[in-house]
Amino acid sequence: MPAETPTNQRRIKTTSIVKVYEQDILRNFVEKSVPLYSLNNNQKEILDVINIKLTADVKEPIAFFTDEDIKPMFKKGSIFILDTNLTPENDTLVAVKIEGYKKILIRKFYIEGHKKILKSYENGSPLIELMPTMHYTILGVVIQVNTKT
Repeated sequence: MPAETPTNQRRIKTTSIVKVYEQDILRNFVEKSVPLYSLNNNQKEILDVINIKLTADVKEPIAFFTDEDIKPMFKKGSIFILDTNLTPENDTLVAVKIEGYKKILIRKFYIEGHKKILKSYENGSPLIELMPTMHYTILGVVIQVNTKT
């Protein structure tokens, strides 16, 4: 009989290209009513309140709907669930409102030295360095994406 793997250890399957972590099926979801905003209206009015299942009990989640593709990964109709209480860490996906921009942006957040940088998934898109003189608000860290395929 094979030895059992402790439940607190992740099992890794390694291929020649990437490490794939085996996932345990989550049975305990937390259902929340979450306000839904559009990425295009700069969080001015709630589109709806949606009931969504989350994998963690988030105190103040909000959701954003995109009515256009965010290339190359997210299709029109994707919903981004944010934890508004998390502080962004290096290499996390965030929603950010920047003064002068018409839309709320979904970008990867990086810290390089003393610089805070936003990067798009789309090749060729310029980096945005968040300068202390800029007026911006990081609305939250993306914790879940419900996307169309």
